[in-house]
This record gives sequence, C-alpha cells and structure tokens, in this order.
Amino acid sequence: MKTLFWMVFCMSAAAADYVAPDKSFTVSVPEGWRTRVADKMTIVEPANGGDERILIGSGVALAKSIQELSQHAAQLSGQMLPGLRMSSEMKVGQWKGLPSAEQEYQSFQLSAWNGMVLKGEFYFAVLALCKVNQVEQCRKTGRAIFESAKFEGLVRNAAVERALVGRWANSDNRTKNTGVRDKLMYMSNWTVVFGANMRFHSKKESFVDTQTDVYGGGNVGAANEAVGTFRVFGSTLVADIDNWGRQLFSLEFYPNGQGMLLNGQLFTRE
Repeated sequence: MKTLFWMVFCMSAAAADYVAPDKSFTVSVPEGWRTRVADKMTIVEPANGGDERILIGSGVALAKSIQELSQHAAQLSGQMLPGLRMSSEMKVGQWKGLPSAEQEYQSFQLSAWNGMVLKGEFYFAVLALCKVNQVEQCRKTGRAIFESAKFEGLVRNAAVERALVGRWANSDNRTKNTGVRDKLMYMSNWTVVFGANMRFHSKKESFVDTQTDVYGGGNVGAANEAVGTFRVFGSTLVADIDNWGRQLFSLEFYPNGQGMLLNGQLFTRE
C-alpha cells in the first residue's frame, strides 16, 4: 500500500522534462524519480531507492512494421531478463498519429509493461519493470511516461560519416587448444572501404585450421563480400547491403581517429 501511494503521488506531482543525451526524445520524469544512463539506455528509478525501474530507449529499427517491432521487443526483453515471458496479447494502436503497440510480460518475480512506437525507420520504447504483485502500478507508471514523450527520430551524424571515409582493416588471428594435443587456429582479414558517396565495400576472408596428433588435420576457408550504402545515427552505423538487407553496428572511435570499434572489433585506417 505504501509503494502504491508513493507511485500514484509521484505521477500526479509536478514533472520535470528529461532530454536524452542524443536529443532523440524528451519525457516527463515525475517528482521523486531520478534518471541515469547505462549501456546507452535511460533508466528512471525512484529516488527513495525503490525497486521499480523504467527503461527508455530509441534507435534505428530493423523492423518494418509495428507487429515486427513488437516481436523484436519481446525477444530482447527475454534476453535481457531470462524467464520474462509475454503475459498478454499485443495491442496495436496509435501514438500521436504513429503506429504503436503495448504488451505485458511476467516472470516468477517480475511484471513488466512495454510500450513502443515506430516512426519511419526509428523506434522509441518504454519498458516498466516492477515486482510481480505490482502489475497495475507498473502499467500506470510506464504508460504515463510513454504518453508524455516527444520523439522526433534520430539525426544523421554527418561529422562521423565524413571521418569514416577511407579504407579500414581488421585482422584476427587466434589459436585455441581444444584437447591435450589438439589445437584450432583461426585467421581472418576484413577490409571495409567507405566512400564519400555514402557507398561501402566490405571484404572478409577467413581460414580455420585444425591440427591434431591423433586424428590428422583439416582446414576450411571462406570469403564474404558485400557492397551497399551506409549512414550513421549517433553511435550506430547503419549498413544497407545490396540484395540482402540491413545490418546495425555499434561504432566507437579511438581519440586519435586512427582506430575504431565496430561491434567491438578493432579496425585501423590504412
């Protein structure tokens, strides 16, 4: 009862606007709640140390429809919190003229409400997490923050796009012992050329060699090549590959600009 009173009071009290670090969205945060950023996600939580958590995120969507976005959200929620499963059917609606959906999840200990909207190729989502016996509070808090949002999508990062132009290379050579006298050797060379015309050419050659004193050895080689267009939104590289589809890569530059990480893999400028 105390927790319910606190949450209802907070939602009716004066709220303060919160602007995401990448300026992609603004939400009203109730008085008595605080925000922090972790793993590029905004977390809203009670300032008094309560267990409730509101996770807010936006980005480039791989989904082409709100129904597909809903499926992706359910999969991601299950990965983030093992044991969390959908407990209600998806409800499709409209959010400020845009396609939206909401759905709920539950596990042995948690209940969750999830609201999401698709604006062109961008998504905005709110996931409210509470204890399993606080379904109503969870729904009320999450929906109120979701409805308060202003979402315009993401802005192209032209400066980073210009910094990418050129040839980049990644080499990965590893040896792993797989038994007493067995070892596996993996080698790959991956080059990506980004053009000023916003086209890219990627080529990756890999070779796996198994060496053993007991059973003999073998090797497998492979080569993958792709061309397409690229764009950067915030710290996300969007690669639209010709005749294949879209891939997303997290992008991080080293301070001197000579190196970058794509999905955690180091590339250096050639």
